[in-house]
Amino acid sequence: MTEETKKKIQVIALENFQDTTGLKARCLDNLRTDPGIHDGILEIKSGDVVKKFAVQVKTRITRPIISMMTEQIAKQGAKYLLMTDYVAPQMADLLKQNDIAFMDAAGNTYINDPPLFLFIKGNKRPDGFETAPVKRAFKAGGLRIIFALLCKPDLIERPFREIAEHAGVALGTVAGIVNELKGMGYVLDMGERGRKLVNKEGLIKRWVIAYPEQLRPKLHIGKFQAEQKGWWLKAGLEGQGCWGGEAAGAILTGYLKPKRITIYIKKTAGKIVLKNRLVKNPNGDVEILKAFWNVETGWNNRNTVHPILVYADLMATSDPRDIETAEMVYEKEIARLIRKD
Repeated sequence: MTEETKKKIQVIALENFQDTTGLKARCLDNLRTDPGIHDGILEIKSGDVVKKFAVQVKTRITRPIISMMTEQIAKQGAKYLLMTDYVAPQMADLLKQNDIAFMDAAGNTYINDPPLFLFIKGNKRPDGFETAPVKRAFKAGGLRIIFALLCKPDLIERPFREIAEHAGVALGTVAGIVNELKGMGYVLDMGERGRKLVNKEGLIKRWVIAYPEQLRPKLHIGKFQAEQKGWWLKAGLEGQGCWGGEAAGAILTGYLKPKRITIYIKKTAGKIVLKNRLVKNPNGDVEILKAFWNVETGWNNRNTVHPILVYADLMATSDPRDIETAEMVYEKEIARLIRKD
């Protein structure tokens, strides 16, 4: 997102907030370029009451972004407010459910900071805001390549043909994606010394945000229902697949009692479905997806998918317990990958 776009969102959101609520609001800091902290400080006045929030400006609000904000608020204890171009009613409800303050350029808002309480939703998307196109690196093919590189960071030093084989993409795709990652600061070209994957923390976050929309739907095989609750605890995948999502989170942390079961399969679902008496049901709590990686990811737990994928599945639900479990998986299994930067 450009600084011009951030400024536009800020100005229009503040104007519409004041027009809609009658309250005074202003940003105390100029927008900064470090969204990992915040993009400014928002001050809202209601009579003699003054409230301040650390602002993060986003062009789109998705479930993983909500989960990341929930995680960040829990860690830092600061009061954050999301500022964006538009929040649809369903997302507004989800933000309220997770108690995340927001305001958008349409005049929709949620703030719960006693004695100040506001919840406005349903205003239509404002004109003049174009949805930024998704970069190739964060579309399906690029996400496969990034996942392979995150699982095996040394792979970035290998020939493009080898990267393509690991990621399961066409050879011609790799060069363009690697060049795009260079431009975004995730791949460092060291000349004769080769290439290096850097800022893995930021890249993981970007991957987790894009995965549920750009790649995961393409992997969907079907939803099923089991005869009994807790069936998966005694189920054997017989080398045909791996647990993902809540089941994998439960295995890796011992903290979560899964409500939804996710299985990534390597070939076909037939054996797993028959052995575990799963019945096809579009509203079922068992989801089967196609594994999208071609070779071993370097992860030593053969029963679950790689922790980065577990983390992504959990963050995509915006369920508070899933977010807590995702944070445990991140700290226990993923943080060590980042320390190697």
